[in-house]
Parts: sequence; structure tokens; C-alpha cells
Amino acid sequence: MIVVQKAVSKIKSRIRRWRSVRQAYRYPPTQDGWIKYGRPVVGHKGHGIYFDPDVKELDGRFVMYVSRRDQNSIVRTESGDGICWTDPVTVLRGTGKKDWEHIVNRATVLRRGDTWYMWYTGQDDGESRIGVATSQDGIHFKRYENNPVLIPARPFEKRSVMNPCVLWDEKGHLFKMWYSAGETYEPDVIGYAVSKDGIVWERYGDAPVLEKGTEEYDKLKVGGCDVLEHHGRYLMFYIGYQTIDNGRICMAFSENGVDGWIRSPLNPVLSPSPAGWDAHAVYKPSICYREQEDKWYMWYNGRKEKDEFIGVAWKDGGYGSFDRIDQA
Repeated sequence: MIVVQKAVSKIKSRIRRWRSVRQAYRYPPTQDGWIKYGRPVVGHKGHGIYFDPDVKELDGRFVMYVSRRDQNSIVRTESGDGICWTDPVTVLRGTGKKDWEHIVNRATVLRRGDTWYMWYTGQDDGESRIGVATSQDGIHFKRYENNPVLIPARPFEKRSVMNPCVLWDEKGHLFKMWYSAGETYEPDVIGYAVSKDGIVWERYGDAPVLEKGTEEYDKLKVGGCDVLEHHGRYLMFYIGYQTIDNGRICMAFSENGVDGWIRSPLNPVLSPSPAGWDAHAVYKPSICYREQEDKWYMWYNGRKEKDEFIGVAWKDGGYGSFDRIDQA
């Protein structure tokens, strides 16, 4: 009986993977002017699993903080062109103990003055929480002694808050956080909170600010976002899930970064490439805009089978989909 059950389970798993692969290619690999580089820029087969990058441009160079699954760590690497990266340096490890940050991953980093802030995800026993650590050099981070700073507390958050994205609002003197919440491994919705010190956070109401949509590309759930302010508007790049196995990168914009999010008519902007290293899913975007080049850069983790690495795509010029939305 057990042998039969295992055989049935394998057949169901193969059917699900076959259906997933077919669904992955319902949209072109790129839209809205994005161009993929075509191969991973961080990680390669046999040398670890890298996922959920966070990239900032600082002092003319790109700095990436990225999760490395096989080492249960968050690592840092640098690049001048966004393609060739230095050897990763570990900046934070999971405790390996039976506590809230047994596993660490999914971080975002912000430098303000001489202080580097890292908000990161800690995981244990099917739950995720958000902690913070600080550094004076962006490499040696010290955890806040009263972590975690954000734990599930609203019904929509279920057992997990994770994937923080934080901006500093100079005018309002506030840290602004967009975060994923819900199911631990692939979250369901995106929430929003603000803080004066990066430690004590106040949520925006009792509901998420972005939920699943009505189109095929994100009809199941949303998560893993990166937000930036551009020409007076907030752009959110996020993961849209058609099914649990089909992740694509989508874009929405809002006037205030909190409500009224409008999805781009050109979604999804990045999807799996049938013959590529990212053939089965693309996840967690991180966006930089270089004004001197008038060029957008997007780093993301792509998946093929169980392998996940970091790739890059770029787009020249302004954000054309804004024009289409405004004219609608």
C-alpha cells in the first residue's frame, strides 16, 4: 500500500511540474523594453543557491546583499557594471539554534549617514519575523538586542512577515517598509509600516496594501517586492504568482506608495525564458535607476529545477508604461 501511495505521489508531482512548465511560457520572457543579460551574474551550478537580492548604488558602485541558502547566510558583493561581481563576503549568519532566527535570509540594506541598517528575515518552525542589525562599514553587522522588530500581528499576516523593503523619507523623517506576509515559503500579500527609528514600527491599518490580482500572472498571490520613488511616484516591482510554481516579475505604481496601486498594462515585465537558466520561474526583483545613463537595472533570482542564481536585466529611457496608464 505504501509503495502504491509513493508511486501515485510521484506521478502527481510529475503532472504538476509538467503543467507548471507549460504555464510558465504564457507570457514572453520580457516586456516593456526590458532586456535580459542571458546568464547568471552571481552563482553558478555546483556553487550554492543564491536568492532574493537587494542592490543599492553607493559611491558609483553597485552593492548587493543576497541570501545564500546552502550556508544559511546573507552575503555582500560589489560591482562596477552590475554584471561582474566580487567574491561574496558573509555579513550575517543564522544562529543554527532553536530560536526565531535559526535561518536568516531576505534582507534589505539602507545607508543613512555613517550607519548601515539591515532589516532581515529570521525563520524557524514555519514562522518568519523581521529583525534589524547595524554596521559602520556595511560588512560587520551587529544585531539589535531586542529583535525581532516586526512579528505577525494581523490576520492577513498569518504566521509570517518577511522580505522587507525599506526607504528613508527625508521630508517626513520616517523609515517606510513594504513587506511580504502570509505563508512562510511563498508569502501571499504585501503590507506597509512606518518607523521613526527603524525599530518600532506602526502598520498601515489592518489590511495589506497589495493583494492578488484578477489577471493570470498574479491571480494566486503576490510577494517579494522592491519599491523606489521616481519622479514623484512610487514604483513597486513584485513577484506575481499564477500558481505556486509560476513566479514572474510585475510592476505597479502609486501616487503615495501606500494605496491606489495601479498595475502596469505591460505586466508581467519579466518571465521565464524557455531555454534559459531561469526557465521555470523568476523571483524577487531589485531595481536601480542610473540617472546619468537614463537606464534601469533589475537584478532577480531565476530558477530552473532546484537551481537558483542571480541574473540582471536592463531597460533604457523613461518608464513608458506610465504614459499608457495616464492616457487610459
